[in-house]
Amino acid sequence: MPEANAQVPAFRNRPGALYWLLAAALVAYVALCTGNRDNKIGADAWEHHRVLVALTNNIWNPGNPTQASDEPSIRYSPSNVALAAVCRLTGADPYRALSAMAVVNTVLLVAGVALLLAGFGRAGAAGSALLIMVSLYGGAPAYANSYALSDLPWHQVNPSALSFALALIMMAALRRVLLGGSAWVWGAVVSLLLPVAVLDHAMTGIFAAVGLGVIAVLGEPRRRWPAIAVVGIAGCVAAGACLAWPWFDFLRAVRSKPDLAYWFTPGILMQMLFVWCMPAAVLSLFSLLSADRRTVQTLLAGAGACFGLGVGAMIVKSPTLARLPLPGLVFLHMAVALYADEARLFDVRSWPARLRSLLAVPPGAALQAITQTAVAATIVYFLVPQAIDVIKEPHLARPLLAPLMGARNLQITLRADLGRLLEGIGERDVVLSDLTTSWAIPSARGRIVGALHYEFFAPDQAGKESDTVRFFQEGVPGSLRAEIIRRQGVRWIVLDSTQIPSGVYASLIEPSAVVRQEGSLVLMDATKWLEAAGAPR
Repeated sequence: MPEANAQVPAFRNRPGALYWLLAAALVAYVALCTGNRDNKIGADAWEHHRVLVALTNNIWNPGNPTQASDEPSIRYSPSNVALAAVCRLTGADPYRALSAMAVVNTVLLVAGVALLLAGFGRAGAAGSALLIMVSLYGGAPAYANSYALSDLPWHQVNPSALSFALALIMMAALRRVLLGGSAWVWGAVVSLLLPVAVLDHAMTGIFAAVGLGVIAVLGEPRRRWPAIAVVGIAGCVAAGACLAWPWFDFLRAVRSKPDLAYWFTPGILMQMLFVWCMPAAVLSLFSLLSADRRTVQTLLAGAGACFGLGVGAMIVKSPTLARLPLPGLVFLHMAVALYADEARLFDVRSWPARLRSLLAVPPGAALQAITQTAVAATIVYFLVPQAIDVIKEPHLARPLLAPLMGARNLQITLRADLGRLLEGIGERDVVLSDLTTSWAIPSARGRIVGALHYEFFAPDQAGKESDTVRFFQEGVPGSLRAEIIRRQGVRWIVLDSTQIPSGVYASLIEPSAVVRQEGSLVLMDATKWLEAAGAPR
């Protein structure tokens, strides 16, 4: 047995049937449902799609994918550049390419879980870990680094999903060094993957670095220094690669703090700490009952480092550190999984005896059964609402299940409607629409004024958002609307009758300016709109 587990029972270090069943189910679930992600209007998936579209159209000089600016995007990451190259070479549709990437990211995620636990000699707990990881949230976060069941299909297209899976694989590689494997070979793996993880999603890359540091420092004493050296060298390689990355200025991204009040949101951090992560934080206390004290110690230390840095973000107002608790949650989930594996919580054959023990006399003899039942019930309690969402939400499995259940599909056709509506307009023509509809527009054609999520490098994000909101408010004089059109260089206006008040719609619609209509969407020529409104161009 490895030194870390020398004083504990010989746990099974191969994934069991539960792992393979869940791994296959999660990959299939993402493959079947990720294509429905365009039914979630405000999803991050829209911006990742338009990033890929921009790179596919012009891989070396894509400009900004959201606004008509030459400023680059921090989302021009290695995975997106590589995927764009595939789209350019094969003619693959970027939307479908992202769907395929979601499946790849999910395969890497489930593999990373098994590999990391195997590095601790606990691969047998991988099935329990997957079940707990998708279940144990105080509400699905719908936030980067969430692998909650109802978030998976539309989150796995995010570069942060790849970065997170690579973080687990890197930690598994470092464990190989600590168990006597070649520091050169496994160090090369870490050095290759860390810059990809950082460039794909810097916050998750920092999580990877924190996890690697904790595992190295708390690793087997006889191999601790080689592991620390691997982390140090990998960090230097990652820094050099990031500084040399040609698609955006990494050093500028590190040094600048544009729109800090937008990027650093204490409310989300508090929700992360006291809502999303709280069930796992409470149940992780039961991991202290595990016989595998050394592994539990390392996992809880990793979680503690991430949570501590997250709390510290309140002091230094760091958006990067404020993100760490959510990816750090995986350490708590794995710690709970060790307890669940040892208690055989997810082995149906263990439950008849456990249920009989609940009636044991004296009552003290039933304590262990009560504790195990409570843990299992808590996991199920948080899984059920997500399972319901999977069934009823059109961006998840509802389109697959509706015909079988005689229910309405409820899918929207916004992506297809926008594709037809904006056909023929310039790639960088500025389109003005309400914030919600605007979010999807660059995935079809053109650029927008204000966006639901700010662009990191683009200037005057708050001003663009303010102009967009004011244009679609009731009672705004025509002169102010004309001024906004001129100031923002608007070429086209899109009205969505489902997103703006009927009074505003009536005040904005100008028949002589209408170019095309698709469903609830109307495209108007901004120049003709100004002429009809009697405003100077």
